[in-house]
Amino acid sequence: MNLVGRLAASSVTFRDEPLDGALGRLRDLGFTRLDLVAIRHYCDHFDPLLVDVGEEECARVRDLIAAHDMQAVSITTYPDNPLATHLNGDDWVEGVDAYVRLGQFLGTRHLIFPPGSPAPAAAHWRGTVEHAKPWLAEAARRTLNAGMVPSIALQSESLLRTSEEGLNFLRVFGMMNVGLAVDPVHLLAMGEDPVAALRRMGDAIAFVILRDTNGVSYNLPPGLGQLDYPAILAVLEEIGYDGPIVLAIDDISLPANERADLLKQGWEYLERITQRKAA
Repeated sequence: MNLVGRLAASSVTFRDEPLDGALGRLRDLGFTRLDLVAIRHYCDHFDPLLVDVGEEECARVRDLIAAHDMQAVSITTYPDNPLATHLNGDDWVEGVDAYVRLGQFLGTRHLIFPPGSPAPAAAHWRGTVEHAKPWLAEAARRTLNAGMVPSIALQSESLLRTSEEGLNFLRVFGMMNVGLAVDPVHLLAMGEDPVAALRRMGDAIAFVILRDTNGVSYNLPPGLGQLDYPAILAVLEEIGYDGPIVLAIDDISLPANERADLLKQGWEYLERITQRKAA
């Protein structure tokens, strides 16, 4: 698999720093492609509440990214928890609109939406899907109407924890051009074989985050944990995956310089795999 021009870094790696500082660190490492994580009170790189005051916040983010000679290929969003008991529909729609507007400002192709949490009991899974469906469908419609690709994330402890739940959700959802955002670490955490799960999901996968785990930390770069990354890259090639490939180290308990080193190690490891394959 040719990673040249495909690999991106997630701004969540430096979520404890202002966006300008996070971009500077990523650019110093050599990254030019960006997954912009924008979750209020978690990763405050973009504040959707400020969009209503003349779109200054969108322009600020756009200009900062341009100043660092980077391109945002995706935005990881969080309008609100779609499983919240008292979800405010107006706030949800306004939040979606804010992220869509930012995506348009940045020329971003992919928007990633949360599936909602906590995970329901198996007997209540279908009913919980029906509860979340109107909100996620509205997010998908607005994203598609803006010419972008919406993806719903697979995450342990959420509505969509496994490959089976992800595929079943898409069947119930019934909307074309909506995909799954997949992180093989979450698949392993749910007891799945990541390679088999990726093959099973096939062209339903629209977005991929690559991390690794040693069974204790789930924020290691590829090559420093248990996952078989040569096999993972091979199966992504097998299924014809052509979307973003994103690296992320979401552990702010580590010093920023250590996170930077880990991100670079992951990049270099993935490049070695592809070079060996090409040889």
